[in-house]
Parts: sequence; structure tokens; C-alpha cells
Amino acid sequence: MANSFVTLRDIARCALPHLMSNLVFPRLIHCDFSDALSAQQGDTVQVRKPVNYVARDFDPEAGTQTQELEEGSVEVKLDKIASVDIEVSALDAALNFDSVERLFIEPAAIALAEKLNADGLSLYRDIAATVGEAGKTPADLTDLAAVRGALNDALVPQFPRCAVWDTAADTAFATVPGIVSAEKSGSTEALREGSIGRVFGIDNYMS
Repeated sequence: MANSFVTLRDIARCALPHLMSNLVFPRLIHCDFSDALSAQQGDTVQVRKPVNYVARDFDPEAGTQTQELEEGSVEVKLDKIASVDIEVSALDAALNFDSVERLFIEPAAIALAEKLNADGLSLYRDIAATVGEAGKTPADLTDLAAVRGALNDALVPQFPRCAVWDTAADTAFATVPGIVSAEKSGSTEALREGSIGRVFGIDNYMS
């Protein structure tokens, strides 16, 4: 790489589009951080939870019944840093920046995205509510309907609702008549995008 100087800023500018285009789960979750965004590894940040109010029938005799603003939060410790380590000698073997991008930056960004997706999806273990049968791949519209029912029972807001399925479920849903024949209802967005699409008010993704 004679007479060529590649800075960290050059690498970051090149890597970020590849990283963002391969992220699935991290782009769907609720992220509302308090304080400054300059937290370092080991710090604990407060992630704000959406505010919930209760609507009641107005009683003219009783008058208004005010509700206090209670903004909850969850503590998240920044205890992990995803890394893809590459030897400098390997980078030196690249002929130009284009080869650096093709051989190192793009595949490294994809590897980071896959790790972030996997780490985020592994949090399912902390979710108490479940539907379906463990070890059985969802493969029918009734499975999606069961998910919708569980969300409704938990009073989850109608929007946004997102689901992330593994490759086996994605393959199974691709053959469900109700999804495959989407063009007959005038909506071909799911087929054009090559994704599961929006079904029963849930935006479905594969990772």
C-alpha cells in the first residue's frame, strides 16, 4: 500500500454502511438513552421506558382524576465490545483501498452485525410470556395469530410491532398461501422486498 494512507476515519466511513445494512434486531428495539451519549465501557446508562397512562370515563360529579407522571427506566451496563481483529501484516498485503474494503472492511462489518443480531436475539430468554411449542418451527398463519393474541393480552401498543424469525421459520412462511398470494389482495410489498412482510399488524423480519 505504498504512498497510500488509510486513517481510522476512512475505515469507519467505509464500514458503517455495511454494518447498518446488515443489522436487523438492533434497529427494531426501543432505544432512548438518558444523559449524554458519551458513556464508556463499564458505565451504566439509564434506558427510558415508554410512559403509560390509563384512560377512564369522565365523571362530571367526581371531576378530573389526575395521574402522576411516572417515567420508568432500565439500567444497562456497557460491559461488552464487539471486535474483529485483523493483523497489520494482512492489511499491508492489500494492493489498494478497494481491496482493503473487499477483503477486510466489508466482511468484518458483516461479522459485527451478525454478532450484534445474535446477542440481541439471545435476550428472548428474559421474556416471560411465550407462545407455541419449544423446538417446533412456526410454519402457519395460526402461529402468527398466536403471537398477535399474546401481544394483545399484554396490552402491547398496536404500533410498532415487530417480529424476528430464524431462517427455518422464514422458509416455512414463504410457502404459506395467505402470504404467497398477497398480490391477490392488492398488496405485493412483501413479495417485492423478498421478506415475510407485514402480517396481522406485525412487521416480520428474518435474521
